[in-house]
Formats: sequence, C-alpha cells, structure tokens
Amino acid sequence: MLLFAVLLMLLSGLAWMVLAVAVSLVSQRRLDIRCMQALAAVVMLMFNFTVLFCREGFPHLETSGWLVLAMLVTCGAGNYFTMDIVNFAMKRGNSGAVWGIAQSALVMPFLMGMCFFHVEPTFPRIAGILIVLASVALFGCARSDGRKPGRGWFLPAVAALLIAGLTQCVANLPSYWNMTTFSGTLRAIPVQCGVLLCFFAGKPFRKEKDSWRGIGWLAVTYGLANAITLSFVFYRGLDILAKLGAGSIGYPIGQGSAIAFFAIYNTFVTHEAGKWQLWVALLLMCLGIALMSI
Repeated sequence: MLLFAVLLMLLSGLAWMVLAVAVSLVSQRRLDIRCMQALAAVVMLMFNFTVLFCREGFPHLETSGWLVLAMLVTCGAGNYFTMDIVNFAMKRGNSGAVWGIAQSALVMPFLMGMCFFHVEPTFPRIAGILIVLASVALFGCARSDGRKPGRGWFLPAVAALLIAGLTQCVANLPSYWNMTTFSGTLRAIPVQCGVLLCFFAGKPFRKEKDSWRGIGWLAVTYGLANAITLSFVFYRGLDILAKLGAGSIGYPIGQGSAIAFFAIYNTFVTHEAGKWQLWVALLLMCLGIALMSI
C-alpha cells in the first residue's frame, strides 16, 4: 500500500508539472494568462459538479462549513494572482527557476504550524526550511539564458512565493481547526469560484482587452489535469499515507517531483538553458523538501 500511495503522489507531481508546462507555454507565446485561468476554472467547475452529482451529493453545511467555503474562495483568489505573477516572471527569466521558487511556498504553512499549532520544530525540519530558503537565494544568483542574475524575474518570483505561501496557510487553517471533512472535489469548487471572482472583478481595471486567442486547449488541459488529480489521485494518496502513519511525506513527494519533472521537461523538451547554479538550487530544494517531511 505504501508503494501505491507513493506512486499516486508521483502521479500528482506529474500532473502539477503539466500545469507548469501550460503556464510556461502561455508566457512563451504571450497569451492571456488571466483568460486561460478563467476558462480552466470553468472546466474544473463542470468536472467537479459532475463528480459531485454522480458520486458524492451536496453535504449539509454547518456555520463552520460556510466559513471554510469563504476561506477556500480566498485561496482561489490567491491562486489566481500567484499564476498571474508566475507568468510575468517566466516571461523574463528561467521558467524552471521561477516554478521552483513558487513551489517552495510550502515553507510558510510549515512555519505557521510550528509557530502557532504545536508542530514539533525538529532539527531535520528546521534544516529543510533553511535549505529551501538557500536554494531560493541561489536561484536569484544564477545566470540563465544570458540574462543577468535576478533581472526582472527574481523579485516577481519571490512575490509569487509569498502569495502562494499565504494561500497555503489559509488552506491549512480548516484542517488545524478541525472544521471540515470536505472531499477534494467539494473543496475545489469554491477555489475555482474565487478564480472567476477575481477575473471578473478585475475586468474593469485592465488596460488591455481580454484575449482568448490560442488558450483553448491549454485551459482544458490545465483544468482537467488539476481536477482529475485532486478528485481521484492526490487526496487518495494522502489519505493512504495518513493511515500508514506517513502523511507528512505526501506534499513533499508531490511538490518535489513536480519541480524535478518540470526541470527535466525544460532540459530535454524546450532545451531551456540553465547554468549549474540552477541545477544545484533544484537539488537543494528537493533535499530541503524531503527533510521537512521527516
């Protein structure tokens, strides 16, 4: 069962790599990331409502359930702005480095757990956090594709890290407070509503017109990969690991493998150039994430 659960987490990492590829293609082709996210959210909502009707049904919500839904809508807004900034940074820097920095956001909910919710601050966990932070600094120092270190992309990538980290903190609060037993499918619905809320709320303030050119298949791929993974793969693997007493390795395996898979994609498919510092930073980040799971 442990091997099967690890395989599920690796499949989750592979799916998250697909999300990274979709965002990087949007940035390379100068497509509209906001429209892509909105269309992907619609695809996910259609998929999740179908699964909910056919398999689960709608649960009765207590007062705390509505609070959780509000938190999840906030997480959707955080995801929307994170991807927007990641797309901005990928246009100006190495996409593997940008994705790696954004994925290191898991440090923030880890710190929140240790500071406020009595998660034990063991030596490996502290060392893992420091190593991840060191890898982020190394990403910023690295030269890639002839660009100067950190020019135009590093600070936006760090901003994406901070927003993604705060989003993950909010997403983890219901679990710490024992406020919900929502399935992965039900959790995804308010998150995608948050994405759409941000898209339509920001429409009057955008200077450029929305462009739906060329985003159709990318949005469908992004939405289906995310929806299928959350509904059938990721949370199932996480539940199995938790029953085996190894729940803490779930997120690190998923996120670490997503970073590694995307680095492999960039090397052998897009042939995106990267100096040795980038590879060292990627290895350090995977090591740090592994230590945080101990």
